[in-house]
Amino acid sequence: GGLGVDVLLESMSMDMKRSISLSTGDILRCLAPHGRWVTSGTDVQLDPPDAYDLFRKNASISFLFEQAWLLSGSQQGRYLHILTDVLERVSKGEIKPNISRQFSLEKIREAHRCVEEARVGKIIVKQ
Repeated sequence: GGLGVDVLLESMSMDMKRSISLSTGDILRCLAPHGRWVTSGTDVQLDPPDAYDLFRKNASISFLFEQAWLLSGSQQGRYLHILTDVLERVSKGEIKPNISRQFSLEKIREAHRCVEEARVGKIIVKQ
């Protein structure tokens, strides 16, 4: 067994996590020391035992709000270097997206169902 993951990226709501019996504690136990949990959930709550586990690992929680790019045009350049670096690494093959399924635009309904059910990987819709 390893020490856990350095970065855990999830985008499930707490309702979805509850539906598959995944607790905040379960997520925190996956993190390695100094690990980071990146979530798009808006309903994250830490009970004292969970907060203590996070503290003992010197781990952190970061929130990912995709719409932040639209909120302030003056702040968008602040993150441009990160986006540029990621795109460069993707083009070099250093970062490879985990594509689980591809759909044609005509199958958009099926693609949406797949997104709701997917646990890992990205869904691509092509024209």
